[in-house]
Amino acid sequence: MVDIYKFLTKDTKLEIVYTDKLGVSFILNSEIKEVQEDKILIAKPLPLEENVTIEENGKIRIIICTEIGIFSGNASILKRDFGPGQDVFISFPYNNQHCQRREYVRVPIHTTLELSMFKEGSLVLKQAFKTKNLSGKGCCFISQKELPQADKMKVLLNIEDEQLDLVCEKVYTREVHLNNDKIFLNALNFTNIQTDDINKIIRACFKFQLEQRRNEKLFSSI
Repeated sequence: MVDIYKFLTKDTKLEIVYTDKLGVSFILNSEIKEVQEDKILIAKPLPLEENVTIEENGKIRIIICTEIGIFSGNASILKRDFGPGQDVFISFPYNNQHCQRREYVRVPIHTTLELSMFKEGSLVLKQAFKTKNLSGKGCCFISQKELPQADKMKVLLNIEDEQLDLVCEKVYTREVHLNNDKIFLNALNFTNIQTDDINKIIRACFKFQLEQRRNEKLFSSI
């Protein structure tokens, strides 16, 4: 198993999931500034909203994206607002997990996309849909009508407060009957997608899976 500690080096980018005392979670960005024998110094987590105060001794989850997958682990805030840059000391991560880079694993994330379809240079459809599932290489969504024929397609995909502009192609359209209504299940592949955009989607899928596991544990403990 790959060791997360090999990626705990200076300038490594981190995403931090912080949950406050009310149970509200926030996603922040940071990077490692120094690795010491018993703790790690990270840059002040940003964007830090005015109503977010990271408490010392508070618990966080750190996420590191690499070419071989995504690593995550729990950590504790040891000291905050350290030095002129308001850096933060955290503990070494524990309860670590590794999610292999699986672009094709579809996760049931429901987010919006705007689909534009063109035929011989003319726009034949421009419509918003909600994804049924999502992966780093494509997505599925449901439409009330069969999609028109097209020779070029693109989507504006909303993910993690960003909008990705992606070229795509249709894999299939399947007719589905639901409560005596006829609908269509459509699958798209993202073509020529940049590695950075794949990583953003995979990261969102991984976070979704983490949150699902967390909710399952909370439900089982009730």
